Amino acid sequence: MAIKHLVSASDLNKTDIDEIMRRTKKFVDEGISPDLCRGKVVATLILQTSIRSMTSHQSGMIRAGGGWVGLAGEGIGKDAVLGKDEAWEDLVVTYGSYADCILMRHPENDAAERAAKVSLVPIINCGSGTRENATAGILLLAQMAAYAKKPFEGMKVGIYGTPGAKSGGGRCCTSLLPVFGHYGMDVFIDDLGGKFPIADHVVEKAKQNGMKSLTYDSFDNFIEDIDVLVLTKAGGSALTPELAEHVNKTYNPVGLSEMSKMKDDAMLMVITPRCGEVKDEVDSDPRSLHMKYAPYQEGALAVMTYLMGVDVE
Repeated sequence: MAIKHLVSASDLNKTDIDEIMRRTKKFVDEGISPDLCRGKVVATLILQTSIRSMTSHQSGMIRAGGGWVGLAGEGIGKDAVLGKDEAWEDLVVTYGSYADCILMRHPENDAAERAAKVSLVPIINCGSGTRENATAGILLLAQMAAYAKKPFEGMKVGIYGTPGAKSGGGRCCTSLLPVFGHYGMDVFIDDLGGKFPIADHVVEKAKQNGMKSLTYDSFDNFIEDIDVLVLTKAGGSALTPELAEHVNKTYNPVGLSEMSKMKDDAMLMVITPRCGEVKDEVDSDPRSLHMKYAPYQEGALAVMTYLMGVDVE
């Protein structure tokens, strides 16, 4: 049986995503069985900073009775691992002998594809260079599912900030749009004057999946109509000095004034960690999901069990 990897969110069809969402909901509603993954191990190979992606998978596996091995550190370079010269592919094969799936984050754009070619176990790409965090769309969808007051199908979604590949938000939105496409969503984007557009191939895939429309427009023109507002980065080390200056001049953090224009049942989502996208005054608004429990460990466990072929009834 062929190994199923998650290199890109586009590797998943709607049946796959629906099943992952079903598992996530079951874990949220009923708790995680401490025997579900007994004897299973996830290897977390984190060569760039990762808190939520790494910890959600480690925690999910531990709560399901399994364990984790791995390494983490910005100083672990592309040509050396823990002080020893070793090819990335060799490292992946080695950890595949110890684990049942591998979670990875790597500074090189093609690292996830290279890992998938040689891995003995499923690869979960949580960030390969600037290209994509393949789990981001799934985990954000899981967070939406926990609090949405209406079905996903036909939702209107607004994205504000820096969703394109030139920014820290690009890896997440590259994953997010194809996932949203499966549910026929209308997407509206304010990318600060055309500086951070979504890559054409990502938009095309989302449309192939069923995305109803994608419109670039001013934030003020869609804020009243959307069901979900997703805020991408308003800063971060991924931006060049020129782009950082542009963001600083044009990005207006969301506050109570903006929230007052949103629907009563709308949701505000921030691609964390926060970098000035919202004002503290919105934290108490019940529509602010960044201040609520995020079912990331449940979503991560749903992905891992699905790729490993663990039955969840």
